[in-house]
Amino acid sequence: MIGTDDTELRIARGEAIARLVMPCNLLTSIGLLTAEFGIGLLIWGVWPIVFNPVAPGRAQIDDVIFTMFLGTLLFIWGVSLCIGADRMQSLSSDKWAMVGAVMGIPLLIGLFAVVILQDSKVKVGFKEASGGPREGTHDDDSAESCSKR
Repeated sequence: MIGTDDTELRIARGEAIARLVMPCNLLTSIGLLTAEFGIGLLIWGVWPIVFNPVAPGRAQIDDVIFTMFLGTLLFIWGVSLCIGADRMQSLSSDKWAMVGAVMGIPLLIGLFAVVILQDSKVKVGFKEASGGPREGTHDDDSAESCSKR
């Protein structure tokens, strides 16, 4: 039998998850595209050095290093967006969710995510999700059977 505390917990989490679906999907999509673009930029930067039969000059090496650095930075940024979106969707970390949303602000999707994360029902959903099981909601018989093993 489900107690009223458990029902309230499910309602709070369900409302928060329902409000976060769109920002999570958008952040995940943009994060994946950004990470893919970073990998592409990294490959594009290395390509002339690897497949050039002539030894590269100092200026070309500087350009390659800059392009590779930019590609790596974009990849890390995209992965961070995806991690933030994942933590937002699972309600496991409001801090990572906010990091992902703030990192998405230059792409304008982050503004939408920040506004949704500031919603009181979403904050309650994160709080309930991180609170763990409440007192009296676990089955005492199962706790006794586990301690006997």
